[in-house]
Amino acid sequence: MNTRVSGQEILPDFILDVDMIKEAILQQDSGSSDDNVTNIPCNGPECTATFTTHHSFLKHYQKEHALKRRT
Repeated sequence: MNTRVSGQEILPDFILDVDMIKEAILQQDSGSSDDNVTNIPCNGPECTATFTTHHSFLKHYQKEHALKRRT
């Protein structure tokens, strides 16, 4: 899933990262503050990463575990 949109035809070297917009909207909608931070563990193979939003966890898991080629 490509979440980067190129504006090359109109604005040279412009790339919009849609995930940044989604994450900002999710944080606004949830009304969460730093007092309500939840640590979401990855639990992927040999991965110790933790996340504060489901969106950031899903983005990480997709990039690092689901779509990554195994050697």
